[in-house]
Amino acid sequence: MSLLGKKCQDIWNKPGGPRGPSGLLFSGVCISPLFQSIAAGLCFRVFASGTEPGRYERENMVNLMQWQETLYKMFMEKDEGIMFKKETVTKTDLLKVLDLMEASGIQYWLDGGWGVDVLVGKQTREHRDVDINFDARCTDVLLDTLVSRGYEIVTDWRPVRIELYHPELSYVDIHPFVINDDGTAKQADLEGGWYEFEADYFGSAVFEGRTIPCISAKGQKVFHTGYELREVDKHDIRNIDHLLAVQASSRDETGGDVCQAEK
Repeated sequence: MSLLGKKCQDIWNKPGGPRGPSGLLFSGVCISPLFQSIAAGLCFRVFASGTEPGRYERENMVNLMQWQETLYKMFMEKDEGIMFKKETVTKTDLLKVLDLMEASGIQYWLDGGWGVDVLVGKQTREHRDVDINFDARCTDVLLDTLVSRGYEIVTDWRPVRIELYHPELSYVDIHPFVINDDGTAKQADLEGGWYEFEADYFGSAVFEGRTIPCISAKGQKVFHTGYELREVDKHDIRNIDHLLAVQASSRDETGGDVCQAEK
Protein backbone atom coordinates (compact mmCIF):
# COMPACT_ATOMS: atom_id res chain seq x y z
CA MET A 1 0.00 0.00 0.00
CA SER A 2 1.30 3.45 -0.89
CA LEU A 3 2.02 6.07 1.77
CA LEU A 4 -0.99 8.03 0.53
CA GLY A 5 -3.17 4.93 0.66
CA LYS A 6 -1.96 4.13 4.17
CA LYS A 7 -2.90 7.68 5.25
CA CYS A 8 -6.38 7.17 3.77
CA GLN A 9 -6.76 4.02 5.86
CA ASP A 10 -5.50 5.81 8.97
CA ILE A 11 -8.03 8.61 8.45
CA TRP A 12 -10.85 6.09 8.16
CA ASN A 13 -9.79 4.25 11.32
CA LYS A 14 -9.48 7.42 13.40
CA PRO A 15 -12.22 8.19 15.96
CA GLY A 16 -14.77 10.52 14.43
CA GLY A 17 -14.13 9.27 10.88
CA PRO A 18 -16.68 9.81 8.09
CA ARG A 19 -19.33 7.28 9.09
CA GLY A 20 -23.07 7.78 8.96
CA PRO A 21 -26.15 5.68 9.65
CA SER A 22 -26.05 4.24 6.13
CA GLY A 23 -22.51 3.00 6.66
CA LEU A 24 -20.67 5.57 4.56
CA LEU A 25 -17.25 4.11 3.74
CA PHE A 26 -14.38 6.42 3.05
CA SER A 27 -12.00 4.85 0.52
CA GLY A 28 -10.04 7.77 -0.96
CA VAL A 29 -8.55 11.09 0.02
CA CYS A 30 -9.13 14.71 -0.92
CA ILE A 31 -5.82 15.96 -2.21
CA SER A 32 -4.18 19.25 -2.99
CA PRO A 33 -3.26 20.07 -6.60
CA LEU A 34 0.29 18.97 -5.82
CA PHE A 35 -1.00 15.44 -5.18
CA GLN A 36 -3.25 15.25 -8.24
CA SER A 37 -0.63 13.38 -10.25
CA ILE A 38 -0.49 10.70 -7.53
CA ALA A 39 -4.15 10.01 -6.76
CA ALA A 40 -7.52 10.59 -8.37
CA GLY A 41 -9.01 12.60 -5.52
CA LEU A 42 -11.88 11.79 -3.28
CA CYS A 43 -13.79 8.52 -3.72
CA PHE A 44 -16.70 7.29 -1.64
CA ARG A 45 -18.56 4.01 -1.61
CA VAL A 46 -21.92 3.82 0.12
CA PHE A 47 -23.50 0.68 1.42
CA ALA A 48 -26.48 0.18 3.71
CA SER A 49 -25.62 -1.05 7.17
CA GLY A 50 -29.20 -1.60 8.24
CA THR A 51 -28.30 -0.35 11.72
CA GLU A 52 -30.49 2.17 13.50
CA PRO A 53 -28.24 5.20 14.16
CA GLY A 54 -27.52 6.15 17.76
CA ARG A 55 -26.23 9.32 19.41
CA TYR A 56 -22.67 9.31 18.08
CA GLU A 57 -23.72 7.76 14.78
CA ARG A 58 -26.07 10.66 14.13
CA GLU A 59 -23.52 13.23 15.23
CA ASN A 60 -20.93 11.80 12.81
CA MET A 61 -23.35 11.77 9.85
CA VAL A 62 -21.10 13.94 7.73
CA ASN A 63 -22.08 15.80 4.57
CA LEU A 64 -19.78 14.69 1.75
CA MET A 65 -18.79 18.21 0.81
CA GLN A 66 -17.91 19.01 4.42
CA TRP A 67 -15.57 16.05 4.51
CA GLN A 68 -14.00 17.01 1.19
CA GLU A 69 -13.16 20.41 2.65
CA THR A 70 -12.00 18.93 5.95
CA LEU A 71 -9.73 16.37 4.33
CA TYR A 72 -8.24 18.98 2.02
CA LYS A 73 -7.22 20.94 5.11
CA MET A 74 -5.39 17.87 6.43
CA PHE A 75 -2.48 18.68 4.13
CA MET A 76 -0.20 21.60 4.97
CA GLU A 77 2.35 22.98 2.52
CA LYS A 78 5.78 23.64 4.00
CA ASP A 79 9.02 24.85 2.45
CA GLU A 80 10.47 21.35 2.75
CA GLY A 81 7.43 19.64 1.26
CA ILE A 82 4.04 18.37 2.42
CA MET A 83 3.24 17.25 5.94
CA PHE A 84 0.03 16.05 7.57
CA LYS A 85 -1.75 18.09 10.17
CA LYS A 86 -1.57 17.01 13.79
CA GLU A 87 -4.33 14.51 14.55
CA THR A 88 -3.35 13.14 17.92
CA VAL A 89 -4.19 14.51 21.36
CA THR A 90 -1.46 13.55 23.82
CA LYS A 91 -1.87 13.47 27.57
CA THR A 92 -0.08 16.82 27.76
CA ASP A 93 -2.47 18.24 25.15
CA LEU A 94 -5.44 16.96 27.14
CA LEU A 95 -4.27 18.65 30.33
CA LYS A 96 -3.81 21.94 28.45
CA VAL A 97 -7.41 21.73 27.18
CA LEU A 98 -8.64 20.97 30.70
CA ASP A 99 -6.65 23.91 32.06
CA LEU A 100 -8.40 26.11 29.53
CA MET A 101 -11.81 24.78 30.58
CA GLU A 102 -11.06 25.30 34.27
CA ALA A 103 -9.88 28.85 33.63
CA SER A 104 -13.08 29.61 31.72
CA GLY A 105 -15.25 28.82 34.75
CA ILE A 106 -17.74 26.96 32.53
CA GLN A 107 -19.34 23.79 33.91
CA TYR A 108 -18.16 20.82 31.85
CA TRP A 109 -17.55 17.06 31.78
CA LEU A 110 -14.93 15.16 29.82
CA ASP A 111 -16.48 12.58 27.47
CA GLY A 112 -15.36 10.26 24.66
CA GLY A 113 -12.23 8.13 24.57
CA TRP A 114 -10.15 10.40 26.79
CA GLY A 115 -13.07 10.40 29.24
CA VAL A 116 -12.83 6.62 29.47
CA ASP A 117 -9.07 6.70 29.94
CA VAL A 118 -9.42 9.27 32.72
CA LEU A 119 -11.88 6.93 34.47
CA VAL A 120 -9.34 4.11 34.07
CA GLY A 121 -6.61 6.37 35.45
CA LYS A 122 -4.17 6.06 32.58
CA GLN A 123 -3.94 6.44 28.82
CA THR A 124 -4.77 3.15 27.09
CA ARG A 125 -4.92 4.17 23.42
CA GLU A 126 -4.28 7.01 20.98
CA HIS A 127 -6.88 9.79 20.74
CA ARG A 128 -7.77 12.10 17.85
CA ASP A 129 -9.75 14.63 19.89
CA VAL A 130 -11.04 15.75 23.26
CA ASP A 131 -14.81 15.47 23.77
CA ILE A 132 -16.30 18.06 26.13
CA ASN A 133 -19.90 18.28 27.32
CA PHE A 134 -20.68 21.72 28.75
CA ASP A 135 -23.38 24.12 29.89
CA ALA A 136 -25.22 25.16 26.73
CA ARG A 137 -25.80 28.66 28.13
CA CYS A 138 -22.07 29.28 27.73
CA THR A 139 -21.76 28.24 24.07
CA ASP A 140 -20.77 31.66 22.74
CA VAL A 141 -18.37 32.30 25.61
CA LEU A 142 -16.65 28.94 25.14
CA LEU A 143 -16.35 29.40 21.38
CA ASP A 144 -14.86 32.86 21.84
CA THR A 145 -12.40 31.43 24.36
CA LEU A 146 -11.32 28.57 22.09
CA VAL A 147 -10.98 30.76 18.99
CA SER A 148 -8.94 33.31 20.94
CA ARG A 149 -6.57 30.48 21.91
CA GLY A 150 -5.95 29.48 18.29
CA TYR A 151 -8.77 27.03 17.56
CA GLU A 152 -10.71 27.15 14.29
CA ILE A 153 -14.27 25.88 13.85
CA VAL A 154 -14.28 23.03 11.30
CA THR A 155 -17.77 21.58 11.92
CA ASP A 156 -20.69 23.62 13.21
CA TRP A 157 -23.83 21.61 13.93
CA ARG A 158 -25.28 23.84 16.61
CA PRO A 159 -27.04 23.14 18.89
CA VAL A 160 -25.83 19.51 18.69
CA ARG A 161 -22.05 19.81 18.51
CA ILE A 162 -19.17 21.96 17.29
CA GLU A 163 -15.75 20.62 16.34
CA LEU A 164 -12.69 22.86 16.40
CA TYR A 165 -9.08 22.31 15.38
CA HIS A 166 -5.84 23.65 16.86
CA PRO A 167 -2.52 23.14 15.01
CA GLU A 168 -0.75 22.11 18.22
CA LEU A 169 -3.56 20.50 20.25
CA SER A 170 -5.51 18.74 17.47
CA TYR A 171 -9.32 18.55 17.70
CA VAL A 172 -11.82 19.35 20.42
CA ASP A 173 -15.45 18.28 20.01
CA ILE A 174 -17.81 20.29 22.22
CA HIS A 175 -21.40 19.28 23.03
CA PRO A 176 -23.84 21.83 24.53
CA PHE A 177 -25.93 20.29 27.36
CA VAL A 178 -29.03 21.83 28.90
CA ILE A 179 -28.48 21.19 32.62
CA ASN A 180 -31.49 20.83 34.91
CA ASP A 181 -31.68 21.74 38.60
CA ASP A 182 -32.06 18.06 39.59
CA GLY A 183 -28.74 17.12 37.98
CA THR A 184 -30.23 15.58 34.85
CA ALA A 185 -29.41 17.02 31.44
CA LYS A 186 -30.39 16.86 27.80
CA GLN A 187 -28.70 17.39 24.46
CA ALA A 188 -30.31 18.37 21.16
CA ASP A 189 -30.25 15.75 18.41
CA LEU A 190 -30.03 16.27 14.65
CA GLU A 191 -33.76 15.72 14.13
CA GLY A 192 -34.99 18.45 16.45
CA GLY A 193 -35.51 16.22 19.47
CA TRP A 194 -33.51 15.59 22.63
CA TYR A 195 -31.28 12.99 24.23
CA GLU A 196 -32.14 12.72 27.93
CA PHE A 197 -29.39 11.96 30.48
CA GLU A 198 -29.72 10.81 34.09
CA ALA A 199 -27.95 12.61 36.92
CA ASP A 200 -25.60 9.72 37.63
CA TYR A 201 -24.15 9.97 34.13
CA PHE A 202 -22.09 12.89 35.46
CA GLY A 203 -19.22 12.37 37.89
CA SER A 204 -15.50 12.88 38.30
CA ALA A 205 -12.24 10.96 38.41
CA VAL A 206 -8.72 11.55 39.69
CA PHE A 207 -6.15 11.61 36.90
CA GLU A 208 -2.57 12.86 37.04
CA GLY A 209 -3.20 14.12 40.57
CA ARG A 210 -6.20 16.29 39.67
CA THR A 211 -9.94 15.77 39.93
CA ILE A 212 -11.54 15.97 36.49
CA PRO A 213 -15.30 16.26 35.84
CA CYS A 214 -16.21 13.46 33.46
CA ILE A 215 -19.01 11.23 32.25
CA SER A 216 -19.37 8.24 34.58
CA ALA A 217 -18.82 4.64 33.53
CA LYS A 218 -22.60 4.17 33.50
CA GLY A 219 -23.01 7.16 31.19
CA GLN A 220 -20.16 6.02 28.95
CA LYS A 221 -21.78 2.60 28.61
CA VAL A 222 -24.99 4.22 27.36
CA PHE A 223 -23.14 6.57 25.02
CA HIS A 224 -21.37 3.58 23.44
CA THR A 225 -24.59 1.94 22.22
CA GLY A 226 -26.87 2.36 19.20
CA TYR A 227 -24.24 2.61 16.47
CA GLU A 228 -21.73 0.46 14.57
CA LEU A 229 -18.72 0.02 16.85
CA ARG A 230 -15.21 0.73 15.65
CA GLU A 231 -12.16 -0.99 17.10
CA VAL A 232 -11.47 2.02 19.34
CA ASP A 233 -15.06 1.84 20.64
CA LYS A 234 -14.68 -1.86 21.42
CA HIS A 235 -11.47 -1.07 23.25
CA ASP A 236 -13.22 1.61 25.30
CA ILE A 237 -16.17 -0.68 26.09
CA ARG A 238 -13.84 -3.33 27.50
CA ASN A 239 -12.46 -0.69 29.87
CA ILE A 240 -15.97 0.55 30.72
CA ASP A 241 -17.19 -2.98 31.48
CA HIS A 242 -14.19 -3.54 33.75
CA LEU A 243 -14.90 -0.29 35.60
CA LEU A 244 -18.58 -1.21 36.05
CA ALA A 245 -17.61 -4.65 37.35
CA VAL A 246 -15.22 -3.10 39.88
CA GLN A 247 -17.89 -0.64 40.99
CA ALA A 248 -20.47 -3.43 41.37
CA SER A 249 -18.02 -5.43 43.47
CA SER A 250 -17.28 -2.41 45.67
CA ARG A 251 -20.99 -1.79 46.24
CA ASP A 252 -21.44 -5.41 47.27
CA GLU A 253 -18.62 -5.12 49.79
CA THR A 254 -19.36 -1.67 51.23
CA GLY A 255 -22.98 -0.94 50.38
CA GLY A 256 -21.85 2.34 48.84
CA ASP A 257 -21.03 3.55 45.35
CA VAL A 258 -17.78 4.29 43.59
CA CYS A 259 -17.68 7.60 41.75
CA GLN A 260 -13.97 8.15 41.25
CA ALA A 261 -11.14 6.18 39.70
CA GLU A 262 -7.84 6.94 41.36
CA LYS A 263 -4.45 6.38 39.83
